[in-house]
Amino acid sequence: MSEVNDSRRQRASGFTLIELMIVVTILLVLAGLVLPAVGKPKAHAWRAVCQNNQRQLALTWVIYADDNSDWLVQNGYVRGGGEPSRSMWVQQRSFSCFQEATTTGEG
Repeated sequence: MSEVNDSRRQRASGFTLIELMIVVTILLVLAGLVLPAVGKPKAHAWRAVCQNNQRQLALTWVIYADDNSDWLVQNGYVRGGGEPSRSMWVQQRSFSCFQEATTTGEG
């Protein structure tokens, strides 16, 4: 009888491999559900910052035009030979705050 009690005590003292694998699987599934939810606020914050930067740039253009007889900021520059540069700063400035949302179909 004492052998049966000893074997039960040994068995109850730890986890089996199957139990451990089930717990790890459950934790991985929960982590998979939580991680996308954590990334969404970060993306919304990035879009808000980008939108605010665009607003500030537009406000700067309006102030510049007000100070310079309603002339807007020059887009690009003329090289020494008088040929306009193909590298225009408005094109270099990325206005793609909402590009990811439209390509994925979310917005």
